[in-house]
Amino acid sequence: MKISSSDLPKIAGRHQCVYIACHSNPDMDSVSSAWALKTYFESIGIKPKLICVDPIPQDISFLLDASSIALVDPINNKELFSSDDLLVLPDIANWMVFNGETDEYDPGCKTLRIDHHNKGRLSADYEIVEPESSSTCEIVFGVFEQLGFAVDKLLANVLLAGILTDTGAFVYSNATAQTFKACSKLIELGADKESLMFNLFKCIEPETYKLLGVLASSLQVFDEGFVMTTSTYNEISKLPLAGKSAYIDGIIQTVSKTNFGVRVSEKEPGVLYVSFRSRFPALVDVSELAASLGGGGHKAASAVKLKMEFNEGVEYLKSACREFAKKYEIPTK
Repeated sequence: MKISSSDLPKIAGRHQCVYIACHSNPDMDSVSSAWALKTYFESIGIKPKLICVDPIPQDISFLLDASSIALVDPINNKELFSSDDLLVLPDIANWMVFNGETDEYDPGCKTLRIDHHNKGRLSADYEIVEPESSSTCEIVFGVFEQLGFAVDKLLANVLLAGILTDTGAFVYSNATAQTFKACSKLIELGADKESLMFNLFKCIEPETYKLLGVLASSLQVFDEGFVMTTSTYNEISKLPLAGKSAYIDGIIQTVSKTNFGVRVSEKEPGVLYVSFRSRFPALVDVSELAASLGGGGHKAASAVKLKMEFNEGVEYLKSACREFAKKYEIPTK
């Protein structure tokens, strides 16, 4: 059921306990939006619990203290939530994105989804979904404005960080006029754009660039008009300090004469994390490709997690991408 911002406090107030989840393999938009919502709920007398199935990346520590985010295993802990609880799901469109394992999941409690992903297989009890927004942090800031919740300097930094990373510092097509207006307001509220840009985009671990070398060496352009890079568990495990970076997935959406790119990462043996990036989001919707494989996301950026042996999974993806690519003409540039 769609709700408005004004419904948020009364819905949360009905429940015995409120949980706010970061998604699996959490990024800045996920952690920032969850942390921001926690701050709001605390201001109205609700003490939510932040949870995640995966550890929070260390490179977020420059911005906020993630020690309060509890590591949980919802698949093996069937009694994690009671029927009187509310599970808030910012930046989460599918249950697999929440639990890291499967869409066949029922938390056994009421759910509230706040998200900018339009296509998903998670139907929450309450929803604030704005696919035209660049990020969940942009949506959350809009909710705060409508609720009249005062955003301080720290919270402004947290929200701007989520927007910056999800737009690739405004490079991606999801950065709209509304996005820039939100960022302007956050800067006026005290967000330090220069400090955020430095910490987010100019503090890259050397091993991240070594990983780029691995990806570049595996890069393959297909006649059907897409590019693919791969990295095995053995290659990734030798670079434990390689972190998230806009440059990593950026390599697959900048190759000429392609419509989209695919990055395959075997982060653990037999488990493939696959990113899709479109060069022409208005024309080539990679969320359709991701959804056909059990994943999801946006027209410009989507993902899926496959439990397959590396070589088998790569061949499976090549076949799926070739079929998807037939829908589009190969660009001349």
